[in-house]
Amino acid sequence: MRDILCVYSKKNFNGRRAHRRYLETYSNRRQPDFKIFKNLYDRLGETGSFRPKRDSAGRPNTLNPEQEEEILVRVAENSELSTRHIAMETGVSKSTVWKVLKKEGLHPYHFTPVQNLIQVSHVPVTLNLGKLGLSYIFLE
Repeated sequence: MRDILCVYSKKNFNGRRAHRRYLETYSNRRQPDFKIFKNLYDRLGETGSFRPKRDSAGRPNTLNPEQEEEILVRVAENSELSTRHIAMETGVSKSTVWKVLKKEGLHPYHFTPVQNLIQVSHVPVTLNLGKLGLSYIFLE
């Protein structure tokens, strides 16, 4: 990155000329866009570092407290709602709904049908494996 700033300063802080010179000088390296020269120079002057500040990195959080409260109210009213359904109703993404629920220690509802046996007294169940010539009778 130091090389980028050296070339940028030698070309009188002109990004396009610096880009051409960098291509001639460092042809074996990955070539940055001409805008990178100015961005790095500005960032170094503002923060004293080439790296962006951590709080400004990434996508900004656009969830406001009212939306978060609405998600929690909907889950409290009906705990069987899916994250997809809550997201459609509130206008936020599914991942945002997941984050709110996780932060509050809640889990979205997932209906999982499970086959279970009903206990009925004294009803025999016959399993007939005709091809093998076997027949079993199960009692309670």
